[in-house]
Amino acid sequence: MRRSGIAMLLTLFFISALMVLVAGYIRLTDVFPRSGHYYQNIAEDGMLLKELMKILGRYKIKNSAQLDYLLIETPMIGNEDGSFMVSFEVDNPQSRININLAATKSAGKFLSTIIFRLASQYQVTDPQLLLNLIKDSIDPDMLERQHGSEISLIDGRFQSGPIGSYRRFSYILERYYELSGDENVYHIPWRDVFTFSDRLDLIFDCERATPEAKRALDVEEESDLCALAQTAQFKAIAKALSIQKFSKKKSYIIHVQARYVVDQHVRDLRLQYDVVKGRVERID
Repeated sequence: MRRSGIAMLLTLFFISALMVLVAGYIRLTDVFPRSGHYYQNIAEDGMLLKELMKILGRYKIKNSAQLDYLLIETPMIGNEDGSFMVSFEVDNPQSRININLAATKSAGKFLSTIIFRLASQYQVTDPQLLLNLIKDSIDPDMLERQHGSEISLIDGRFQSGPIGSYRRFSYILERYYELSGDENVYHIPWRDVFTFSDRLDLIFDCERATPEAKRALDVEEESDLCALAQTAQFKAIAKALSIQKFSKKKSYIIHVQARYVVDQHVRDLRLQYDVVKGRVERID
């Protein structure tokens, strides 16, 4: 009787173990294909990055004209039937004002003036609230410039620090709208005026400044911003915002968005590339 009881227990144990193994096998057969696809994507991204580096490496950027050639040209590589295609687009963040300078002592007052000017042009009702939200988002402390302006206190997912993308900046606009009910803030062409980069050492390229960035500086679109930067009237703001011409002695970052298609499988790759040093600074 005792032996039969032990045998029954062993049988139940064996069945339970078998069920665990079967369940584990089913789970693994479900996970492995996704994992294989995941690593295939990584391999393809690595191949694309290698090809992009070859393409970008062909551009020996030593002067302003060569930089223009890279910014204008958008090469495409592929086969005749379209089953394989690689293309990329280039964005020049240094053609706009870095909004993260709002938190610095040297440029902060000029950025405040710019934001108030934009607010006036687009009839934003509470420019001070907007400015406080921007500054409280950039600086690392938790001190509110006014009630509700420290987003990280109400949303733990939002960490104070440099605004590194427009997506992050959009949270600030949403918070402003939540507090003010003012939709006019969305009418400002933020992405044409400002760049969102944690690199504060980059120049604001006066030769390639966007028309919107010029107007935000209260400069006519036809005006020579580089010449203005040398005048006594403009000298202080030019220094604070690092308004300069392209120089191969300083880093110059472009944003590259690449896309490749392999048998209708589409992948996107975004990276920051230093055209002076000829290297990838970051992959987003």
